[in-house]
Amino acid sequence: MLRVADAADPLREEQLHVTQEVLAEIGAQENETIIVYNKCDRMHVAVPGGVMVSALTGEGIDELLTLIETRLAGRVCRLELLLPYDKLSLLNTLRNDGSVQQQEYRDNGVYVSGIVDRRSFHLFEPYLLKE
Repeated sequence: MLRVADAADPLREEQLHVTQEVLAEIGAQENETIIVYNKCDRMHVAVPGGVMVSALTGEGIDELLTLIETRLAGRVCRLELLLPYDKLSLLNTLRNDGSVQQQEYRDNGVYVSGIVDRRSFHLFEPYLLKE
């Protein structure tokens, strides 16, 4: 989860605190979060405890993407599947627990490439395409 705050706003820490309270109220406080401070192009001092980015200039975006990839690396799996037409409900599972990057209807089923949470990977193992 990304929690984004305006780096130039003097009340940014209060905003993040309120966000944390709301997450606790809805039971999502246990999710791992990355704090992102946007508008770093307006600041000349780094704010500790987060990643500084600028949506306007693109500054810091590569660092943020690298951090996200690092955090997700152990949690998700890339996969290529051929799902039989009678197992298309798994396509919805993949969309809910991951993402579909490519989908192609073929004579013998649906070819799918995507990313899925490791906890759901076992559901797709019988349909994995061998490399």
